[in-house]
Amino acid sequence: MKKRLIISLIIFIVSIAILTTLCIVVRKNNLDPLQVDVWARDLAYNTRGEKGGFNYWFWRIFTESGDLYVIAVLCVLMLIYTKLDYRFMIFLLGLIIQVFLNAAFKGVYQRPRPDAEMWWMFEKSTSFPSGHSTSVGFMSPFIIYLFLITEKNKKITIPVVAVFSLIFFIVPISRIVLGVHYFTDCVAGLALGLSTAAVFMALTAVFIEYNILQKPILPMIFKKKNKEED
Repeated sequence: MKKRLIISLIIFIVSIAILTTLCIVVRKNNLDPLQVDVWARDLAYNTRGEKGGFNYWFWRIFTESGDLYVIAVLCVLMLIYTKLDYRFMIFLLGLIIQVFLNAAFKGVYQRPRPDAEMWWMFEKSTSFPSGHSTSVGFMSPFIIYLFLITEKNKKITIPVVAVFSLIFFIVPISRIVLGVHYFTDCVAGLALGLSTAAVFMALTAVFIEYNILQKPILPMIFKKKNKEED
């Protein structure tokens, strides 16, 4: 457990350092795009092609990975896979907390999004930090960690690690290409999500070490129903 806690602590410290730095720099720049934002924006706009083409649908499909309905489906899959044990409960609690944290940062900063004329999709909320990036910044590392330490079947673990590693990097890029976020929004979102994931990775290690809620609750519920029917 000690090694896992140390790894979680390192991830947390690095993520918080990146997030804090971006928060300070963006505020000092009066919420205007930084030079790196301009560079990333211009690169994305110059290479994305026409709206409605292959690039549009490629990035649009991937960006949906951070949307609420996809997260809801993922929660159901996690519930079924874990049979409602500690892993699902920690995952769900982490998801809820990262949503509130992202909303809090957005409320404080109120950073305007990039020019709406360049949007390839409509968004209502403010820009900093990216909500999609925060979500995948939490979900991807946490799910990868969860499968690596609790799933013994490599045929399941390897595809899960590959898919969520891809999602971790490609969703933030999609937000820039689609014109709804700056580069710094996405990096800050990843850092916020990753720092949250680090806390819940540590919590998972504690649950495993002290054998807390190890028995799946879902089968117990069905057993109770069967006994009542008998």
